[in-house]
Amino acid sequence: MKACGRKLTLASCSTGTISQLAGELFNSRTFTNRYIDLIEEGVDVAVRLGALQNSSLIARRLTQFQFRSSALPLFHSPGPAAAPEDVINHNCLLYAARDTGSVREWRFRRDGAEFALTPQGDMTISDSDAPSVAVRSGYGVAQIQDYYVDDAIVAGELEAVLAKFNPTSTPISLSADSASLAESAGLC
Repeated sequence: MKACGRKLTLASCSTGTISQLAGELFNSRTFTNRYIDLIEEGVDVAVRLGALQNSSLIARRLTQFQFRSSALPLFHSPGPAAAPEDVINHNCLLYAARDTGSVREWRFRRDGAEFALTPQGDMTISDSDAPSVAVRSGYGVAQIQDYYVDDAIVAGELEAVLAKFNPTSTPISLSADSASLAESAGLC
């Protein structure tokens, strides 16, 4: 299961993959980029990207994704980025969380250690897949999930930037709020 985000969620629900994992639990499906509290909002099962915040949740890892920095081929003005610190010399596409408005830092890994930099740019986006459209249109450099850019990189439409500094992969999990629910959803 490689595709993720809206691609994973919509495809999985339409083909029944998640429904099969969760048995007969679903009588409705909701799609949101907002972080929800499963218990407070009465949600039985959720697909979570990243480390789980609530240790009382039961989870089953579905797959993983990796953030990739990418740009149009030959987009090297004022010069190629040879190290993560070089992104400050480029117009970076910023991703801001809808609920907080805070700009997501770009994550990198060097010599086995993770670190983050705050990018600078003149375009801020709060929709998950919009950065892939913007970077393909030449608005700058973006660091976004691999499932939004890998096909374009393979096709030569985009170029991987700073690939040797890609951060550690991020888990994608199916999570539930109770052991009995988790068991019936196939999480245990």
